[in-house]
Amino acid sequence: MSVFVRAFLTGLVLLAVACGDSTTNNGHGLEGETPLSEEAAALLGTMHGRWQLQHLVVGFCPQSIGRSPFMGESRWQEDNGRLVMSPVHQNVAQLTLTPQTGETLTQSDILNIEGCQVHQDITVTFKARNGRYAQGVYAAHYYHDGSAACAALVETHGIQDSCSVTADWSGVKLSSAP
Repeated sequence: MSVFVRAFLTGLVLLAVACGDSTTNNGHGLEGETPLSEEAAALLGTMHGRWQLQHLVVGFCPQSIGRSPFMGESRWQEDNGRLVMSPVHQNVAQLTLTPQTGETLTQSDILNIEGCQVHQDITVTFKARNGRYAQGVYAAHYYHDGSAACAALVETHGIQDSCSVTADWSGVKLSSAP
């Protein structure tokens, strides 16, 4: 991806934040949701705490939208059946994930940028974990809705229709208290 496109997407994300465009969280924390399985509840319980994380990222998304949350120190807390990952030193954005199984958590959001719907689908899979150590894969896919507003942004700024980022990550639990 060219430096221009990266800079544009960085600016686009900052513009969306600065202009107050909305981000919606689809299907998370809504009344009537299916209760968590025992395996998913156990995953949330064992991941609660403060973690030191590292990753190896592969992908072609601009860093402003495709940053893996698996870098540096973060707090992991259970909140209404979801895992909330918050950076300690603001190294990445907060991430709120919904358990699907005892090994997989997901998040799907839509970011509205000048009328263009940018979809974000994230999956975090745990490959190994014990009380103090965890490792897995983070995958995020970003794409727009193809509307006229998105076509105008593509035409004007040459942005991609979609991009993906994947990170192999590992972490050590520093404490059980976030």
